[in-house]
Amino acid sequence: MPKSVFIIGWDAACASRDNGLIQLKYNLTNKSIEEFRPILTSSKSSPGMAIRNAIQNHNSEDLPFLLAIDCPLGWPVTFIDAWESPIPSTAQPITCIDKKELKDAFFKRQCERFLIEYYRSSNPSLRIQPLEVTSNLLARTAFDTAYELNLLLEGSHLPFMLWSKPKHESFSQGIIEVYPAATVQSWSNSPTPIGKRNGIISNTITAAESNSRLDHSRIKQLIKLSAELSTYKLPVSRVPHFEDAIICALTAVDFLEDKCVDPSPNNLSLGKDAFYNPSDIKKEGWIWFPKTTLDESSTLKN
Repeated sequence: MPKSVFIIGWDAACASRDNGLIQLKYNLTNKSIEEFRPILTSSKSSPGMAIRNAIQNHNSEDLPFLLAIDCPLGWPVTFIDAWESPIPSTAQPITCIDKKELKDAFFKRQCERFLIEYYRSSNPSLRIQPLEVTSNLLARTAFDTAYELNLLLEGSHLPFMLWSKPKHESFSQGIIEVYPAATVQSWSNSPTPIGKRNGIISNTITAAESNSRLDHSRIKQLIKLSAELSTYKLPVSRVPHFEDAIICALTAVDFLEDKCVDPSPNNLSLGKDAFYNPSDIKKEGWIWFPKTTLDESSTLKN
């Protein structure tokens, strides 16, 4: 792997004002953050354009680029198959789902079901419920995010989905999907204190202090970057989105340091869900999240 990587964390949303973008340069050799700042957008500067400009500004350094996005980047295969199946011309509900237990498969991607099971198996107190891309507002966010990614594809940079940690010096760019609520839960080994009013970071710090979880290196980095973020005097309503973007970027660091759970057959075979299918996961996408501190070997407990 190269010495340093240019990382952008993106908390994606439909409304431009609700997007959060953070850029940082991370030194993989001494494990330090060499550069950090928010990327600001406006009605005249969409997230895709802002990301492209940030990448172009770092072209002179010729650094590898990793984009970590908090947004579903795929659809459940069962959902797609259901809507593509033949339906009688008379209006009626789709009927291809004939088993009640397939309901989760219809609304949730396999990576989301795996993530729920992973945390439940690692620590019964850890509960997490990713939003479903098939729901209205999240579906719209997913479409808008895909549009913004297409703006990136129009430029000289061609990001692509990564399915494993890059192992070669030739690594140049890539995209991963992340989920801040899951990331913080792994770092703190306690249920994520979700609350947008105060921001996920401030709530996490409060919970970490009460549970003596501040020793985790990422929690310390989170606190430091959150304090640095406050110096930019961002609108109060936008701060939580930038805080989530920080977590996205730090999850990317965990990904590069091989600290995340991957969609390998060994991991998937440990799950209890009979519907995990590697080929379908390739179609649906994968959420990269850190291993819990109780489960550093990345195995599910039966």
